[in-house]
Amino acid sequence: MPVNMFLKVEGIKGEAKDEGYEDWVEVLAWSWGCSRNFDKETKEEYYNKQDISITKWYDRTSPIMAFSCSQNTIYPEVILEVNKGDGDKGNFLSYKMKNARVTSCSTGGSGGERRLTENITFEFEEIEWIYHLPKEFHTEEETFVSRSYSSKE
Repeated sequence: MPVNMFLKVEGIKGEAKDEGYEDWVEVLAWSWGCSRNFDKETKEEYYNKQDISITKWYDRTSPIMAFSCSQNTIYPEVILEVNKGDGDKGNFLSYKMKNARVTSCSTGGSGGERRLTENITFEFEEIEWIYHLPKEFHTEEETFVSRSYSSKE
C-alpha cells in the first residue's frame, strides 16, 4: 500500500502542499523503536526509547532545524502522520511527541538525484501513537491509542 508521510514541527513552516498538510514537511522515510532493559546487578528494569529518525528532502526547514540543533531548542509538539497514498487519504498512523529537540542533522546527495536529502533525529520527553485499523483489514474501523510513554519510565 503506498503511503504519504508528513511531519509538523510546532513553529516551523514546511513546504508540503497536500490537502490537510499544507506547510507540513514531506517525509521520505522514518524509523523509531524502543526496548526494555534489565540490569542483572541491580535487578532493575528500565525503558529505553530511541530518537525518531526522519529522512526528508532538503527544504526551507533545513537551516532552521540545524540551527535549532545547535541551540538545543525545545519544540512543545512534533507530529508525524502517515496516511494512505492511494486516493483514500485516511490517516492511519500518528506519532505525537512532546518537548522534542533536534539531536542531529545530516545532509547528502548523489549525482543521480534531483534534490538533496536530509536526515534529522528528534529526542523527546514523551510519545503517544495512534493507529487506525482500516475497514479493509477488519469488519469495522478501529482505533488503537497508546498511552504516553515518557523518558522518566
